[in-house]
Amino acid sequence: MRKAKFLSLACYLFLNPLHYLSFFHHPIEKLKVFFKH
Repeated sequence: MRKAKFLSLACYLFLNPLHYLSFFHHPIEKLKVFFKH
């Protein structure tokens, strides 16, 4: 399950370069939002 979540996160970042850039500004907040889904 963890691998699938990592792959979906990688796909999400790959398909959304702007989110990828902002991810480094607020990594903890982004991870919290991602793992809530």
